[in-house]
Amino acid sequence: MDARGIFDSYFNFFAEQETTVFADYTNAALWTLRATTALVHVGLKTFPGEVTAKEHRLNPWNRSEYMTLDVAITDPNSWAPPLFIAEHENCANKERVQYDAWKLLSVESQRRILVTYWGRGTDFKNFETLNKAVREVCEGQLGKDILLIGGQADARPTNATAFREIHETAIIGLMAR
Repeated sequence: MDARGIFDSYFNFFAEQETTVFADYTNAALWTLRATTALVHVGLKTFPGEVTAKEHRLNPWNRSEYMTLDVAITDPNSWAPPLFIAEHENCANKERVQYDAWKLLSVESQRRILVTYWGRGTDFKNFETLNKAVREVCEGQLGKDILLIGGQADARPTNATAFREIHETAIIGLMAR
């Protein structure tokens, strides 16, 4: 699945949910679980495999995070690096977001996704400043990319259309297939 397909799959996951899920958008703890579940869904759709994910105990070792990554999809038949890794960062200060980008880039993987936020209550005035902060980390990581999904932190979406409208996406680093 290409980058556009991954972005679409993330937003389509929420479009298939009851509209009541959007009430959780402003609650960091509840939204983290929902966003992580969406990332698990996207990862498995992209690379069927074995999941380790924060608050999801779906693997034979009963682990919820692989190398402290929120989501990792691995090939259960090999010890190869993860196929898909993702981080959801609701504490959108610049240092934390850049750390998450660095962590994603430090692990060998075919796909890296970072979901985070911009706007009021964050260090990012808009999506462009968020994108720039992640790009600063990617500059020293030749041959690697991050698919960035940035949402407006202070928005209150009530349905899937409104949810999609408050998000922007970018491929940062070497172009993803």
